[in-house]
Amino acid sequence: MRWTLPAAAADTARALSRGGGETIDTLAGILNMDKSVLGAKSQQNFAVLFPNENVQAVDVTLSLFEILKA
Repeated sequence: MRWTLPAAAADTARALSRGGGETIDTLAGILNMDKSVLGAKSQQNFAVLFPNENVQAVDVTLSLFEILKA
């Protein structure tokens, strides 16, 4: 499965930076994992997920999967 950022990438980035919200809930459901774990890891690693404002969705996706494997 390949997840990509929706057109509302800014909303997704905000949810990942906060570690919660509808995006986290939905993604946790898709990945079949605890949303609090996903939220915490995304919040703790936000700078890795979004190193700059021009980051591509595929890079965010790959980084997220690497973070979740750790």
